[in-house]
Order: sequence, then C-alpha cells, then structure tokens
Amino acid sequence: MTLSSKKSRLAGEWVLSAKTLNGNNVIVPGYSETLVIGTDGSFSDTARYSNFVGTAKGTWTFSDDKLQVNFAATSTNLIFTVNGINAWNIVKLAKDEIKFEQVGSNNSITAMTYIPKN
Repeated sequence: MTLSSKKSRLAGEWVLSAKTLNGNNVIVPGYSETLVIGTDGSFSDTARYSNFVGTAKGTWTFSDDKLQVNFAATSTNLIFTVNGINAWNIVKLAKDEIKFEQVGSNNSITAMTYIPKN
C-alpha cells in the first residue's frame, strides 16, 4: 500500500524508457522524450529526434475513476500529433516508474514507460 497520492506520484520530470506498439519496440536510435507533469494540472512533452525538437504543452486531468490520465494538448510534437485530448490508461503509477497504455481505433496497443529524470 502506498501513502502518496496518485497526483503526487504522477507529478515530476520523466524520461521515456520504453515505447511499444503491440509489444514491439518502436523507439528508434537517437529518439528521446521528456515528460514534465505539474501538480497544477499542466504538462509539457519534449520529443527530440535528429535535428528536430518539439514540445507539446497543455493540461492534464485524471478520469473520474482515476484509472486514466487525459492530456489535453494545446500544441503538438512527435507524440501529441493531434491537438485535443489524449486519454491513456494507467498501468503502473509508482515513484520510480509510470506506464501508460492506449488502445487505438484498430485495436493496436501503444504502451509507454517513463522513469524519473536524474
């Protein structure tokens, strides 16, 4: 049992450690991503690949049952390619790891794992 709230475990600066599509690694060499989640409901996600650096910003909320995180992006990068809400199921939410999953319209499953930035 954990004593810290979901919000306090989610807030922080995270780096992408794994991304899979239907169980297959989809991180290409040279790609990195940093996700900063604020306790104030803000977030920024910075993707870097080759000479490209893009930052998506916006707000986040939990779903009513706190089983999903809804990221409402007001700008785009390689991850948040569509402005609007991106809902991610929470698979794991710990102080040392976050894992999200999203089921696509074609039943594909994207999983993203983040670890704290040192």
